[in-house]
Amino acid sequence: GNLLINEQIKANQVLVIGPNGEQVGVKSLSDALTLSSYAGLDLVLISPNANPPVCKILDYGKYRFHHILISRIISIELLYL
Repeated sequence: GNLLINEQIKANQVLVIGPNGEQVGVKSLSDALTLSSYAGLDLVLISPNANPPVCKILDYGKYRFHHILISRIISIELLYL
């Protein structure tokens, strides 16, 4: 499914994971968005059903590309099994 990013996220508070996997802690959504924009990265909602929802600061364009690449590689490998 599509991940929600930046202003698409509707939670009031989120648990923020930094770009290197470090826990930043629970922040208001506006603080989390400020942190990610300072870093020049995106805030991506990775666990919408957690309490509070978990967001990670990352380069969404690169992340999506990597994700698509991996799923393509997997489907190509399945063809040749």
